[in-house]
Amino acid sequence: MKIKHILAPLFLFLCFTPGRPNGTWNNEMGYGLVDAHAAVSKAMCWRNIHNVTISNTQSFVTGNCVVDIQNTTVTPTGTLNVRASERVNVSPSFTVQPGGNFTIQTP
Repeated sequence: MKIKHILAPLFLFLCFTPGRPNGTWNNEMGYGLVDAHAAVSKAMCWRNIHNVTISNTQSFVTGNCVVDIQNTTVTPTGTLNVRASERVNVSPSFTVQPGGNFTIQTP
């Protein structure tokens, strides 16, 4: 699933060029060429917060990275601050206990 999220916005939409050997033209996706550099850069910029119990203050600033939060609990004494300009995925297994704090900041 992560590959789909990384690659989807990185397709280049090209104009039709007769004689191009890259396959069949599609009016919505062009030839479907991927900007490989952008795809690899995005894949390297994936911040996981998995299987963690947060009982103090933790802050994550990610710039243009994706943040993925799974199986994480913020205790009553914990604070989780996430600042991301790309995207924050929060799974249902994420819990903030009464008294705990969770903030997401986006531009």
